[in-house]
Amino acid sequence: MLIAGIPNTLNVVSNIAFVIAAGYGLAVVRRPRRFVNALERQDSIAFFLGTFLTAVGSTIYHLDPNDATLVYDRAGMIVAFMAFLAMVIHERHDGAPWLLPLLIFVGAASVWWWVASGDLRLYAWVQFFPMLAVIAVVALDAPRHTREGTALSVVVIAYALAKLFETFDRQTYDALQHVVSGHTLKHLAAGVAPLAIAVWIGRREAT
Repeated sequence: MLIAGIPNTLNVVSNIAFVIAAGYGLAVVRRPRRFVNALERQDSIAFFLGTFLTAVGSTIYHLDPNDATLVYDRAGMIVAFMAFLAMVIHERHDGAPWLLPLLIFVGAASVWWWVASGDLRLYAWVQFFPMLAVIAVVALDAPRHTREGTALSVVVIAYALAKLFETFDRQTYDALQHVVSGHTLKHLAAGVAPLAIAVWIGRREAT
């Protein structure tokens, strides 16, 4: 759909969900008392910056969809995914200042490998591994702040809905009379996840 001369208008505009979540999150993390250690705050800043970069990269891609612009779209998501995993780990454990740089390096390498070889398997693994790792970490160790379970439940539901909308993109578009695509709804659903994390950080208490 083309509105006001903007290609793929709704897919572009719906990235506002990520911008809102990132803006609110970065405002919340300015308060150091919300964190039990400096690394967790660092991870949170990286996560919300990654969320903002996701909005920028997705906008660039949807204005001119091609493999070259798709790199920007995927790069922002990788930063957010990896920072989220580091954040959940440092919510439970001190130390490991190398963790976030290492995870982001691995994520960036997966994008580079896709560009260089056309092979998406490493990128797909890097995209889904953080979610599996988060489930394992949450199951094994207790958090040091309240309300984490509620926040993570919202994240899981939002992520699942986003994947469903992405998978059934065309069917959703047809069902909604060619007004809104599944991809647009994917952006809106996915934007709920970082917003839930921001709200959690703003309202939680140390246990």
